[in-house]
Amino acid sequence: MAEKQHTRWIWEHNLYDKTWAEVRGSSGFDPAAQEALRVGTSIAEPLPTLRIDEVTPGEHPDFLLHPAYVITSERLTRLIIDTGARVQLLPVRMKRSPARYQVVNLLEHIDAFDEAASKVRRWPDGTIRAVKKVVLRPLPAGTPRLFRVAALPWLWVADDELRCSVEDACTGAGRFLAPDKFKFG
Repeated sequence: MAEKQHTRWIWEHNLYDKTWAEVRGSSGFDPAAQEALRVGTSIAEPLPTLRIDEVTPGEHPDFLLHPAYVITSERLTRLIIDTGARVQLLPVRMKRSPARYQVVNLLEHIDAFDEAASKVRRWPDGTIRAVKKVVLRPLPAGTPRLFRVAALPWLWVADDELRCSVEDACTGAGRFLAPDKFKFG
């Protein structure tokens, strides 16, 4: 039986690995900026700067591990920009480190979630609490190569070309899962 060929992948970018540096102390984003970064809405100028005061010992990967933000190296940022996706880059200042990173705010949202075919659990207020199976709708030609799922904005979906580029060029850049293998909550 032939294995299913995937053209879109869910990009998990906050994987814990004790060999890589992890942000332990940061400041600089007010609650409105934090929410904008969580859901992928634009932040007004002047852009705030994320100040990183402490990182754990370890190698600095292309995704610097932070529980709330997507912090990428210049190399990974370039791969993301090269997709043509609409992004907002916010500056990062790292105390006692020459490493250069940016916070990436992905602004592309596509209504790609097929909720009827997916398996979700909801909170009493109706918001999605857990996703046990993700099914994406068929995507038309011209769909951005990298986007957030509109109904689940914490899910970033990448095309196969970006997945291959990231896997070939980057270290510690998370992992890519077929949508039917992704679970949350």
